[in-house]
Amino acid sequence: MAVISPNSFDPLKRYVGVRLQQGVPIADRDWNELEDILKFEQRAFLRWFIGNGIPEGSNAFRIIGSGLTNDFTISVGGGGSDGLSAGRCLVDGMSVFITSDFTFASQPLHVSQAGSTALAAALGVPRIDMPAPVAGTLAAYLDVWERLVTPAEDPSLVLPGLGTESCARVKRELAVRVRSGTTLPILGDADFLPSHSYYLLATIARRNGDPLINAADVGDRRQTRLTMAALEQRMRILERLVLIPVFAPSPNQFSPKIGVPEVNNVTLFGSNFNVSPPVVQFGATEADVVSFTATQIVATVPTTPAGAVKITVQTSGGTVTSDDNFTILAPPPPTPPTFAASPNQFTPKVGAADTNVTLFGSNLNVGVPAVRFGAVNAEIVSFTATQILTRVPEIASGATKITVQTTSGTVISDDNFTVL
Repeated sequence: MAVISPNSFDPLKRYVGVRLQQGVPIADRDWNELEDILKFEQRAFLRWFIGNGIPEGSNAFRIIGSGLTNDFTISVGGGGSDGLSAGRCLVDGMSVFITSDFTFASQPLHVSQAGSTALAAALGVPRIDMPAPVAGTLAAYLDVWERLVTPAEDPSLVLPGLGTESCARVKRELAVRVRSGTTLPILGDADFLPSHSYYLLATIARRNGDPLINAADVGDRRQTRLTMAALEQRMRILERLVLIPVFAPSPNQFSPKIGVPEVNNVTLFGSNFNVSPPVVQFGATEADVVSFTATQIVATVPTTPAGAVKITVQTSGGTVTSDDNFTILAPPPPTPPTFAASPNQFTPKVGAADTNVTLFGSNLNVGVPAVRFGAVNAEIVSFTATQILTRVPEIASGATKITVQTTSGTVISDDNFTVL
């Protein structure tokens, strides 16, 4: 039996290396702690950044129901017989492999195998058995652990000529077990073993009194295609499905296809528009969003030069630009002001300076209007599109026309105003 100092590795100390010193002995615990540090770093990386499951290109550890009595096949999944191409599975950061198919009952620890009792005692693990056939579900899972190997098991560990072993070896063991239910053993369960790691391979449906395990009874629970590249690809697919905004297929990406700035609203069609409040741009100009849901956005055409532009939608999930073009029309020229029909163009018709006069018409509020009585500017008290309230300026008495000027044009009254 190997004589080894007690394990000194403690991951919570955050040691990441062991450094030799001059003039001090090298103890076995130093060498072993260095190995444990490196092993822990590798295992932590595999566990947290890769996960559990079957690597890309392999179909290993598939449970196959072949109509056997209280038995099933564990498939190598086309793996080779050498260490690299063997059927492999990652369990809790540990890689285990098999090189050929085997059955559940053929495992050395199975109760039907000669020597299974002594082997289980030597390994410090329970034997493998299949519960009696009663209606319910079984979980078939990998049990993985590590142990020291003795020269009695592997005589090659004894150095020829010296008759003794040098460094001890650690072996990674695996067994396929079953238990009632659909979950793995956890701390507190009778079949949970400290320092063992577990991985669910399949669930198996059982029937009262029927010991046969058929193909239809097995539900595969393995995670396959386990590589960083495959994981990234699946994440990209997931992003496209639930995060990244997407326009509907052309030519149905929005309606209408043409519009006037600050006049027309446009409805955009697609998906994932509501991951966050969307930002909509017509070309490089941001538009006001009137409303949005997961599948539609209503936005107002922004003020931007006439021409064809793409529409872009941006959310916290990503950005998408339309395939279709939206045509921005030049805004129509503003309508010039007009007076109401004579003789109802203003009231009163006579008055002295500072008299309030109300003008009637349309388009009187394009820009800030200006009012003149004859050639003299008048003060404007208030204005709307159809009325202007103004005051008679200091002007010579007599009849005069009233002029209204806006940014869209100028109009002169037909009626005369008489200044007193």
